[in-house]
Amino acid sequence: MIKIVDVSQNLLYDKVSAQNEFLSLINATVSHEMRNPINSILNQNLNQQTILDRIKHYIEDQQRALRAEEDRRSQQTLHAQIKWLKELFEDIAFSSKLQRSSSKLLNHQISCMLDFAQISSSKFQKEASYFDVYEALIEQMELLDVQAKSQDIDVQINFKGFTDYMVYTDKQRLQQVFLNLYSNALKFTSQGSVQVTVTRLTPDTNFQ
Repeated sequence: MIKIVDVSQNLLYDKVSAQNEFLSLINATVSHEMRNPINSILNQNLNQQTILDRIKHYIEDQQRALRAEEDRRSQQTLHAQIKWLKELFEDIAFSSKLQRSSSKLLNHQISCMLDFAQISSSKFQKEASYFDVYEALIEQMELLDVQAKSQDIDVQINFKGFTDYMVYTDKQRLQQVFLNLYSNALKFTSQGSVQVTVTRLTPDTNFQ
């Protein structure tokens, strides 16, 4: 007696599983490699903050010198220097903020890619901890502050039902979800405002 067994479905399943595993590996590898240059940019951004602090202190010194100066011509010279320094400071500060927010947004996308790779390989795990939800969400909103201002969109965030802002959940995942929702709100708002309301349903809600 000859028994014929159709193994095509099993072979197809094994092939798809192998492809998914391979794609997850590539995804994770590329994501990790992308973090290195982005972290270098963020470190350079910290150096820019030091330079900005020096310029700010120098402007303050020049302003004190201007108040103490009695010669009119010297006053005019100092005033022109201070004006130029303020314009320089604002330009560098804007570029630095844009660089920092863009790098952090890329890090956000990388985290999403890594999560996808972990989900595909059944290795995804939550990392719950206590944190200030107000600070966590404001931090994410600041990443898109330049975009909101460039679109002339007024942004407001309201918290309801909170006696304090400490919650227990996965901070990174909450920030990922919030940032995706917030970025979509800005993307599909051409004019007007975006209002964000965060409501704590019960006093013991931990967002688990």
